[in-house]
Order: sequence, then structure tokens, then C-alpha cells
Amino acid sequence: MADKTLASQLYRNIGNVYFEQNLFNKATDYYTQSLNIEIKLGNKKGIAESYTCIGGVLMQDKKYEKSNQYFYKSLKISEQISYKRLIYHCYINIGINTELQGNYKKSNAEFLKGLKIAEEIGDKQMLINSYINLTELYLLISNKEDKSFNLKKALEYGEKSYLLTEKLNLLPLQKESAGLLRKIYTNLNNLPLALKYSEIYISYSDSVFNEDKTKIISEMESKYSNEKNKIELEKLAEKNELQELKVNKQKIVIYFFIAGSLLFLLFTILIYRLFKHKKNANEIIIEKNILMSEQADTINESINYAKRIQQVIFPSDDSLKLILGEYFILFKAKDIISGDFYWATKVNNYLIFAVADCTGHGVPGALMSMLGISYLNENVLNKNVERPSQALNLLRLSIIKALNQKGEEGEQKDGLDIALCAINLDTMEMDYAGAYMPCYILKKETKDFIKLIPDKMPIGIHPSMPNFTNQTVKLDKGDIIYLMSDGYQDQFGGPKNKKFSINQIQNTLLEIHEKPLLEQKEILYSSLKRWKNDHQIKSEQTDDITFLGVKIDF
Repeated sequence: MADKTLASQLYRNIGNVYFEQNLFNKATDYYTQSLNIEIKLGNKKGIAESYTCIGGVLMQDKKYEKSNQYFYKSLKISEQISYKRLIYHCYINIGINTELQGNYKKSNAEFLKGLKIAEEIGDKQMLINSYINLTELYLLISNKEDKSFNLKKALEYGEKSYLLTEKLNLLPLQKESAGLLRKIYTNLNNLPLALKYSEIYISYSDSVFNEDKTKIISEMESKYSNEKNKIELEKLAEKNELQELKVNKQKIVIYFFIAGSLLFLLFTILIYRLFKHKKNANEIIIEKNILMSEQADTINESINYAKRIQQVIFPSDDSLKLILGEYFILFKAKDIISGDFYWATKVNNYLIFAVADCTGHGVPGALMSMLGISYLNENVLNKNVERPSQALNLLRLSIIKALNQKGEEGEQKDGLDIALCAINLDTMEMDYAGAYMPCYILKKETKDFIKLIPDKMPIGIHPSMPNFTNQTVKLDKGDIIYLMSDGYQDQFGGPKNKKFSINQIQNTLLEIHEKPLLEQKEILYSSLKRWKNDHQIKSEQTDDITFLGVKIDF
């Protein structure tokens, strides 16, 4: 009995780990094995939990009706045994299912039932989850009907969620709540509060990054727990096998005692040992193969998780739209994660934005990009630095200190190239400073390009390190500013397999500059794809690509 209960729990735990890794077929197999054991044991709590787990997998597979059947089965049993926590989760899951099916009235009723249970239990995490679900639902409905009423309800639950997450210092949920409030105030045309929550949303990135590192460790521990659970299951199987072997051995002993054939017994033992030796050798080979496969999977999972972290740190589309107005960002990593980054913020009456290209790409480049974003936030936001040249001077000091660069012979020359712009909204003058990365301004009236020349030194250790140069230019309405890493212009292709080149970029921009910026982005991307693929030689992407366009229309 105890062994079967433990086995069921282990099967469910392994299913949970596979579910977190999006391996839904494997998760379903283990959940079903757990359910079968619980049914045989007549354990209602275990049956309800297994039903909920299977329903969760079906919901991820978008089989909403079938998913709800399992949730209702779980709900019925949970209500019979007064299992309130599982009752709560059933209501919430049914609410999410019905929302995805477009039945918002039913979804709202289920979320409110879940909220009532959370209030009865007094579980603050459940309360926050209910508030967020209701906020997202009313925000969704506001786009379809009775905008004023539904935005008011969304704001009511959104503020409750934000205040509670702030009180409990739950940074990821606090960031999510701030993001929802930003959307609500944007829809209410309350731009000051929308900007406030946008800044709060962005400011949480560093803190969430630290928590995400903890989450990575937690995932690794979860994988270890998965392996441990498998070992426990194997031990249970071995225990049963040992019991069977014991019975068989007793029969053999009796047989040989009756027969009196000591020689045959010795021969049997010899064969058994040879078999066991061969079996152990095979198991060692299998274990090594499994270990190598798991190590490869772990590396890929870590890199993909690093990509999610990097995406969190980069400014969101909503944030960029609030700060920059009409813009486009063409961003294509060479590998899964990128050594390029883009960044934007508002300080006092200045709009400040940048594009940067760090040493290398992939994992090394991504680590440098996170350092760059972190130090820009620290130096510009925390110290209210507005002049780009001053910001680059501080960024260089921070990078040199972080990498412990001494300028010694043979030392690794890590660093980054960057273009940093700051637009004064009162005077419509733009200050620019750059490290190896220029800034291009397409003037609306003359249809000419102005190229602002960067300083020929990187952000990092360098033989000569004077202060960065600050350049000022007057902007007119309709002018477009373009910042780009060298990844776009350095892509190989065309009939002679040569680089795209900056001249070809400028010609393309002159042809399309009157089009909306999002349409310009699509044309730039399509042009590059044709350059790389529509010729005899197909070219792979050779570097990270970042291309930012900002139209002066404030």
C-alpha cells in the first residue's frame, strides 16, 4: 500500500517536470500511470490531483472541451472531500479555458468563484493570481464591448494586484501587474500614469533578472528531483524483483538439496556471475549515453532560457512606442541569443535611445549585452545623465571595472560599439555620441543623409581613451534617425557573394523613406533575405543584426 502510494506520487512528480519542459506526451503518460494507481487505491485526493494534471496538459494542447471534462471531474471529487486548494485551481483552470473559447461571461463567473475561495483560505498568492486573471479578462473584454465599464473593472483588480505584490515584494508578479496597469492607462488615454507604470515595468528588469537566475537554479534542482524520483521508482521495482528472486532461489536450493547435485549448483553460480558482469558492462554504456544526451539537452535548455531572460531585459514594444512614438526595430540574432542590444528611456525632457554591438555573439555576446544594459540603466536612470558623451564615459569606466581590464599585453579586448542619442523635446535638438558606431539622419526637406561620425574607440580598454565627443544637430518634423550595428551591412549575398554594404542600405532607405516605419522594416528584412537566398550561393547569417528607425513626429 505504502509502496503504491509513493509510486503514484513519484509518477505525478515526474509528469510535472516534463510538463514544465513542454514535453506534454511524456507528462500525460506519467500522469495516467499515477491516476491508475490512485483509482486502484481508492484515494480520492490523488484521483482529483491526477485529473487536474491531465486537464492541464489538454489545455496546453488547446483541447479545451476535453480539458474541462477533467477539471469538472476533479472539482466534483474535491468538493466531496472539501479540498479547497484544488477547488480553487479547478475554478481558475475552467475560467482560463472558457476565456480562450471566447465565453467571457462564464470565465468571469469562474474567476470570481476562485477569488472567493482564495479569500476564505487567506492565501495571498492565490489572491494575486485571481486579481491578475480578472484584470486581463476585463482588459480583453474592453476591446470588444462597453469599454469604459470594463476598463474601470480592470483598473480595480489591477491596482489590487499591484499593491499586494508590492507589499509582498514579489518582483515578477509586481512587474506583470505594472505591465497590465500600463496597458489600462494607455487605453484610458492617461499618458502620465501610463508612462509611470512603463518606467516601473522597465525598472524591474534587473531585479527580475536576478530572480530568473534563481529560477534557473530551481529548474536544475527540479531536473535533479526528476532523476531522483526515477531512481526511487527503480528501487521499488528492484524490491519486487528481489522478492521474486528470493522465492526462486529457495526453490532452486530445495531442488539441488533433493538432487544432491553440488556440481550443477556451482556451474549455475558461475553462469550467473558471467551474466551479471556482462549486464553491468551494458548498463554502464547505456548510462554514459544517457548522460551525454542529457548534458546536450541541458546546454540547449540553458541557452533557450537565457534567450527568455534577454527578452525580458530588452524594452518591450509598448515601452518603445510610449517613449519613441513611431519607430521600428529589426532585430535578428545570429544564434539563439545575441551580442547586440537596443535600449531606450525618458529622463526629464530628454528621449534617450541606443543601439550597441558587443564583442562576439551567442553566449559571450549576450553576457556583454546584459552588462551594457545594466550599466546604462544605472548611469542614465539612477544618475539622471542626459548628455550622451558623459553617459559613454561612465559606461566605459563601468565595463573596464567589471571586466578587470588592465591594458596588459595579451589581455582579452572585450567591449562594445554603441551609438547613443538624446533628443531635447523643448528645443528639438539631438545630442549624439558614438563608439565606432555612426548615426544617420535622413532630412525630410532635402532628402539627404547626415552622417554623425563616431569616435574611433570602443567602450572598453583602449590604448587611447580621451572623453567621448558630444555632437549636436537640429531636428525637423519628419526627419528619420537610423541606428544600426554592422551586422546588416556585413551580410554576404548577391550574385558575387559580397557584403550588402552601407551604400546599398542608404539607397534602399532613400527609396522607401516616405513609407510608414513598420513597412520600411518589412522591406529592409525582405531585401536582406533576397540578397542572401535568391542567388546561386545561399549565405548563412554571419553576425547579429540590429536596425532602429525613429521618426521625428513629437
